Amino acid sequence: MTYLGKILAVINVVLGVGLAIWSVSVYANRLPWYDPAPAPETIHPGHKPANFAFLRDELDRHGRAALTASQLWTQQRTRFEQLEQLRNARLRGYDEWIGFAKNGNPRDGGTGFYEPVYDPVTGLLDLTPPDPTRRRTPIVGIDNQPLRGVDTLGEQFVRDVAELTKLARQIDELRNRFRELGVELLQTEDRLRRMVIIRDNVLAELFYLTDAQWEVYEFRETVLRRQRQLSQRLAELR
Repeated sequence: MTYLGKILAVINVVLGVGLAIWSVSVYANRLPWYDPAPAPETIHPGHKPANFAFLRDELDRHGRAALTASQLWTQQRTRFEQLEQLRNARLRGYDEWIGFAKNGNPRDGGTGFYEPVYDPVTGLLDLTPPDPTRRRTPIVGIDNQPLRGVDTLGEQFVRDVAELTKLARQIDELRNRFRELGVELLQTEDRLRRMVIIRDNVLAELFYLTDAQWEVYEFRETVLRRQRQLSQRLAELR
């Protein structure tokens, strides 16, 4: 028993010394959770400061950052909603102006295109539709008239092409008629030339016969005059 007691006493001393050393080490290396000193400004790698004051400061910083982020998010969300409303409004404006470009503005005589106008405040294209109280400068064509909508111009172009095709056929018909009239004109000129030749021949013959008739008339008058003289002479001789 004495030997066993000594062994137990030695073990007890060793355990006691070990526990004492461990207790002193734990106490010496304890974390300063309740240390009121502020956290260090710089933290070296591997060093993890544990301090309620430091955690409280860090929590406050994260809270302020979260509050700032929330306020910024709210502002950005409001800004986004405003921009989305502006986008929808401008899309409706663009749709209306595209309708003008296609079919013309019914409130302005079918004008389809206008000179661009920019908002001096935002610098964006002014999409306010023109009306009698807010006139816009129309874009004119080569005829110095406002351009109509694309669909209207397309329909007018189709009508113009059809009319042009009709006029082209008429031109071809008139050219053929002109060619036929040219042939008829040549034939008529040839007939006229021959008629003129015939008329000249007839006139020449007429002039000849007229001269011959006057000669016959003079000869007849001479004969009749001589006959009268002879008759008068014979009457005297009787």
